[in-house]
Amino acid sequence: ITYEHQVISPDGTIRWQRWTARGLFDESGALVEYQSIGEDITERQQAEESFAMELERLSTTPRGIGDGVIATDVDRPAVLINQAAETLTGRSQEEALQAESAEYKQAEEEREKLLHDKGERVKELQCMYGVAKSIRARNTLEEIFQDVAELIPPGWHYPEITRGKVTFGEKEYVSEPFTETEWKQSSDIVVHGEPLGSIEVYYLEECPELDEGPFMTEERNLINGMAKNISEAIERKHAEEALRESEKKYRSLFSNMRNGFAYCQILVDEKNQPIDFIYLEVNDAFEKLTGLKKVDVLGKRVTEAIPGIKEAHPELFDIYGKVALTGEGTQFDIHFKPLEIWLSISVYCPHRGYFVAVFENITERQQAGENLRISEEKYRRLFETMQDGVLIADTISGEIIDINPYLAELFKCNREAIIGKVVWKAHPFSSMLGMEEGFKSLRREGYTRFVTAYQSIPNGRKIFAEFINNVYLIGGRSIIQCNVRDITENKLAEESLRESEEKYRQLVELSPDSIAVHREGKIVFINTAGARQLGAADPEQLIGKPIRDFLHPDYHDIVKERIRQINKGKKEVPLIEEKIIRLDGTVIDVDVTVIPATYQGKPAVQAIARDITERKRAEKELSESREQLRSLSAHLQSVREESQKLLAREIHDELGQDLTALKMDLSWMKGRLRPDQKLLQEKVATMTKLSDAMIQTVKRITARLRPTLLDDLGVVAALEWESGEFTERTGIGCDLTVEPEDLDLDPDRVTTVYRIFQEALTNVARHAQATNVKISIKVHADTLEMEVRDNGIGITEEQVASPRSFGLIGIRERVLQWDGKAIIEGRKGKGTTLAVTIPLDNGGGPK
Repeated sequence: ITYEHQVISPDGTIRWQRWTARGLFDESGALVEYQSIGEDITERQQAEESFAMELERLSTTPRGIGDGVIATDVDRPAVLINQAAETLTGRSQEEALQAESAEYKQAEEEREKLLHDKGERVKELQCMYGVAKSIRARNTLEEIFQDVAELIPPGWHYPEITRGKVTFGEKEYVSEPFTETEWKQSSDIVVHGEPLGSIEVYYLEECPELDEGPFMTEERNLINGMAKNISEAIERKHAEEALRESEKKYRSLFSNMRNGFAYCQILVDEKNQPIDFIYLEVNDAFEKLTGLKKVDVLGKRVTEAIPGIKEAHPELFDIYGKVALTGEGTQFDIHFKPLEIWLSISVYCPHRGYFVAVFENITERQQAGENLRISEEKYRRLFETMQDGVLIADTISGEIIDINPYLAELFKCNREAIIGKVVWKAHPFSSMLGMEEGFKSLRREGYTRFVTAYQSIPNGRKIFAEFINNVYLIGGRSIIQCNVRDITENKLAEESLRESEEKYRQLVELSPDSIAVHREGKIVFINTAGARQLGAADPEQLIGKPIRDFLHPDYHDIVKERIRQINKGKKEVPLIEEKIIRLDGTVIDVDVTVIPATYQGKPAVQAIARDITERKRAEKELSESREQLRSLSAHLQSVREESQKLLAREIHDELGQDLTALKMDLSWMKGRLRPDQKLLQEKVATMTKLSDAMIQTVKRITARLRPTLLDDLGVVAALEWESGEFTERTGIGCDLTVEPEDLDLDPDRVTTVYRIFQEALTNVARHAQATNVKISIKVHADTLEMEVRDNGIGITEEQVASPRSFGLIGIRERVLQWDGKAIIEGRKGKGTTLAVTIPLDNGGGPK
């Protein structure tokens, strides 16, 4: 079939294409594949459209126009000829159309033949492509032969009646259903110059004679090409198998060799100087000896795989570069710094630009030699510098082989003069008691240890020396090594310790506090004061008794935990108050501190206890006295508040009413005076002003005693009035916030809050030097919180703690009545903050 259609190019333009397609079918008539050939006909289509438009235009042009007009299509015969053209050509329009149609038909037949030939070439190319594809897929030879046999029919001129066969050795591979006929075409499969098989093509029916019987020249070229490709594929397969076998042997040797192996390519700059190299192949021993993984080095530059190698070993690049570029091998040892290992490396050049490094890790060998040298150096350095004396002597003869400088300095002897002499006969050892007996015992037992004294002649100092002696073999010779330690300071320290222990024992015995040591829960020591504290006549009476017997039951678990902390390594546990029970059953209060101790060489616990029974009694009395004073203060405040309340009400009710009546009488008198009674009118006016002033004074006095707003309108209204009065009186801005706005408190708390509010504002006015004060009163979770914050100079800590700060003391006392808190803080130049909290759920009245 042939069809035309539009396509949209990637750049968005519309192109016209014409496709000729045909299907290939198998023997059963089933469609196997399509073969299509296409061409771009955009320009032709555009020409046809232009021609149609021109034809339309010409069709409207009178046929009698003077010029000859012939309209044609590129691919079709003429479609329009006018009269002038008929005269000029000598042919009518009908004759011209018939001639053009014949030429057009011949052109169409030639194009169809060309398309058919193109289709045949496509089939041949697809056949060759299929063979190449099978070979590239690295199939087995058997699979390739079978693929070729099946690819033959679609590639020949008559696929429906074509069969293919590949013969190789004694095996045959055919396309089914296969039948041999007399119409055959074949080509030999030649491997290494020897024909080992063939490709054969059969037609099942007789076909027209072409170039080679029924076969075309192109099909001969195709079958020869297929045979050649298969021959080359077989040769490659054989070569690959031989190479694999060789590689298998090489790989076995390569993988199992104990030396490391690295095959590398040298990289050079424009001056042919080595600058880097790439790892192309390494063996398993490479990983084991260097610790580097193949995956981290293969295909990488050494400067990438081992950072810092160029800076650490620039000579490596010169050595490897010389071998790779000149072909001269070499061998060398190197301490490879990036990996901190020693390597012995042999390098050779397999071909120019490449090198192979075969190496072994000689770190242990190098390290052994280095360790020996270091060990000898360390021993000599230790021998020369150690702060113990060392004497080396022959076990059999007792002759001194060597002494170190410390020993010579310790005993003030000459090293050269003493070497070669017998130990117990040489000065200064000859004057030391037990030397000869000690060395004879050393020969028998192989180890001795003894202490001896030596009186130094130059300065008369007495030296105590401890000899620790061992016998060992060096090169088959029995040697004595004596380590001599100056223990003079230790001896003196032991003496000082004995004196210190005696002083400590006296201090413990004379201490007024109880000092006891217990281990595993039992008393192992207690001083005289401790015995008296527990009611014992003598300390011995308490030794061995469990400490639990003297602990009050309330403190059993506490003491047990404190002892556990000491046993776990805690140096000290905090001082606490405890109760202990004396032998007579009485209970006393004590302050106890506990520390770890050592007693008779074993770990123990030391407890120091001070009797605080009298102090506790005094503290209790003081606390009770303070509570009584606080109760008295609260009572006096309550009485004063009540008195002020009554007094304010009496003044307001009695005096206020009388003054109001007087003002009403004066007003009445003023209305009844004649105009000519000016003196009386003036007197009445003066008396009215005086009564008004007296009424204001009464209001001010009653407000100071207790504002009526507090009882009539509640605490919020009273606080707002007081803050306004404060600002009007002092000129200090006052911002008041109350949450909730309808705050409702019991009468006693109302009085407390109001008086604290008054006192706080009074302190601000007197001391703060502030320009503004902010008061916040809020209720949170059954607690009233009041914060008063000013922007003044800030109260100092001394002022907060001063016993003369009566205003602050009064605030604290009022808050304590409700188990509340008052915190006063000041920052210099930043103002003062008073924070008050008063519980709202602890009863109905103050304590």
